[in-house]
Amino acid sequence: MPAAALYLRTPARTPDDPEYRLFALAVLHIVDGRIAELTGFDATDRPWLGLPSTL
Repeated sequence: MPAAALYLRTPARTPDDPEYRLFALAVLHIVDGRIAELTGFDATDRPWLGLPSTL
């Protein structure tokens, strides 16, 4: 099933340096080419699938 890592922008330490933190993993269930279901998993402070905790 396709999935997406969701990152949330956190307040910038400096105006040119925003930080994005991993907060969820969304898994899509596709039926007949359309999204039938979306399941979200909390990814805060969890090293899932080798995803970086920040971008």
